[in-house]
Order: sequence, then C-alpha cells, then structure tokens
Amino acid sequence: MDGFYKIISESSPHLLWWEMCARAVIIFVFGLFLIRFFATRAFGKQNALDILFAIVTGSTLSRALTGNAPLLPTLAATALLAGMLWLTERLAARSRTVALLLKGRAVPLIQEGKPDRSRMKGAGVTGEDIEEAARLAGVQMDRLQAAFLERNGTISTISKD
Repeated sequence: MDGFYKIISESSPHLLWWEMCARAVIIFVFGLFLIRFFATRAFGKQNALDILFAIVTGSTLSRALTGNAPLLPTLAATALLAGMLWLTERLAARSRTVALLLKGRAVPLIQEGKPDRSRMKGAGVTGEDIEEAARLAGVQMDRLQAAFLERNGTISTISKD
C-alpha cells in the first residue's frame, strides 16, 4: 500500500522503475481521455490557444511522470486546464468578440492580385512565403487573386480562376 501511495501522491526525484511505469500508464490513459473529450482540436490545426494548451499539458504531465510533482494534484490541475480550454472554445464559438480576442482573425496579404506590403511586414510574411503557399495550393503567382494569413498561422490562397 505504501508503494501505491507513493505512486499517486508523493513527488520524488528517485522513483523506482515500476513506479514510473505505473505513473506512465496512468498519465497515458488520463491524457488520452483529456484529448478525446476536452481538446479534440489541440493537436490538429492549431491556433494559439491550442498550442498553449499542448505545451502546458505536456509540461505538467511530464513533471508528474518523472516524479518532480505529485501525481493526483498534477492530474487535477491538468484536468482544470482541459476544462478551461473546453470552456473558452465554447465561448469563442458563441461570441465573435471572444473568438477574436482568443483566436485572432485572418490577415489579408494579397487582395485583387496586389500584395499589401505593410500587412505582410506586420505579419512577418515574405513574398517567398506566399509563393510557397501558392505552389502548395497549385496556384500560379500570376493567377493569385488573394492570400490570407489564417488564424492558425497557415497561408491560404485564392486563384483568379
């Protein structure tokens, strides 16, 4: 019983191999549950909120795995973070203002075939970045009608055709 208590509640820099393995199983199942039910988009096409969740979740769960943090309080805090992500995603889906604050908006980089150099500079996008996006979309640069820096950081293009 002492070994189980150590696995789930104590933090220790010197976990035995089987204690760390038990924590790994618990964290794997817990992490899979969180992603499946609370953060389905967090590891797909990511916006800033998804990336923040992924980084903080990975960091906290790794500390619990290695014994640098007690397991149950760390799992509780991570569950709270997942709940906060779920709630903010729902709020953003219901409110344009919240969505703009949390996720931003698409930035037009090319309109009517003409590059907007000031927006490109402000967004840190070069002409080569737009050329790459056009190539990936199968659009010739001379046929490019519009290009946008999307909220998830990708560049989308629209052909004149």
